[in-house]
Amino acid sequence: MTPLLLLGILASCGAADSRGTARGDADQRAPRFDAEARALDGDTVSVDFRLLGVDAFERKQLCQRDGACWACGKAAQDLAARQVRNASAAFTLTPDETYGRPVATVTVDGKDLGESMIR
Repeated sequence: MTPLLLLGILASCGAADSRGTARGDADQRAPRFDAEARALDGDTVSVDFRLLGVDAFERKQLCQRDGACWACGKAAQDLAARQVRNASAAFTLTPDETYGRPVATVTVDGKDLGESMIR
């Protein structure tokens, strides 16, 4: 099968983009990283990144204040979620890895997410 015929078949099946190139053809200059991923649905894959320089409370972690427990981990997760919701995030990978996850500086609307979490 010729490449042009294959491209035509892919395009007819909805597997080509508007430039006529098959989806999945990665730009050879694009940054690459290895990470464990999970499928959110059939066309969405999620990868976890650890924030550089931050060790926040875990989602289910409880803390004590004024003699009572409160969901400090959920509060940390909610803060991060509010920061990234409806915003553009840029990931700058480091050569580091923690807990099997890539470490990155995440910038949201020009602000370092890690610094925001620390504040």
